Amino acid sequence: MVGCTRQSDCPLFERFVVSGSANIWRLLYCDKEEKFKTCARYEAGINGRTVPVNLLPNGQLLRSMRLGADDVC
Repeated sequence: MVGCTRQSDCPLFERFVVSGSANIWRLLYCDKEEKFKTCARYEAGINGRTVPVNLLPNGQLLRSMRLGADDVC
């Protein structure tokens, strides 16, 4: 099984306070062989768009995050 090739460089998981939340996203998107291609972060990145750090894999924005000037990937 092959997961997302961008997973190791994705800063989203460093921002979660509760690691269990990150693991749910990882299980649903990042670690699945073809599912990662439906991740909004992956799609934006491969299409050359800026990926906000608070963009969740399902395309929703996580509102409770404080963002700095460098918080994009």
